[in-house]
Amino acid sequence: MTILAFFFNEVSNIVILILLVSIPAELYIVLKTRKSIKTGNIILLVFGLFIGIIFGNKLLLSESKINLFMFMGLVISVFSLYFIFLEDRLKPRRINKFWTFLIGILSGITSTAFGMGGPPIILYYRFLNPPKAEFRVNLLTIFFITSCIKTPLYIYNGLLNPDHLVSALIVLPFVILGIWVGYYLHLNIDENRFKKYTALAMLILGLMLMLE
Repeated sequence: MTILAFFFNEVSNIVILILLVSIPAELYIVLKTRKSIKTGNIILLVFGLFIGIIFGNKLLLSESKINLFMFMGLVISVFSLYFIFLEDRLKPRRINKFWTFLIGILSGITSTAFGMGGPPIILYYRFLNPPKAEFRVNLLTIFFITSCIKTPLYIYNGLLNPDHLVSALIVLPFVILGIWVGYYLHLNIDENRFKKYTALAMLILGLMLMLE
């Protein structure tokens, strides 16, 4: 999302493109690993997502009035700084239902307005520290549900058009290649080191967006 922001003039075009290329991958992984899904937390998160998506949609439609790129850079930078400096030292003692619901709202807003609902949800599941397989499938399940909610909303608002479908088909082979490379790296690179490098790259890109 952050890298694409340097090549597109409108956030809405990036959000739609990411949505279209993400749905096939999300659906595949959810169906393949569905036995690891834990529905308890997901249901509460989805309730929050509904509310967050409504607010995020309004924010996306008002992009001509505010600098969404700057705000997006700020959000990315804040999460990156947490992952780099505070993740191992600052963790909540208890995740209650209120925080689960609030994370759902925040993820719905950032996902709909910026196409990046991942950071709040990733942060939430890192606090819960579930097994690796459960973490992955629950994350993708939430992303897939979010995509299913956003798609008709974008169509209704006239944000999704045939040109976006053509762009998605052009980009899809590179997305598949990226998924394969990401899976390889996930299996062969030390997890802690990979997290730090990724967070550092996100921080640099976030700061670049804020200064753009």
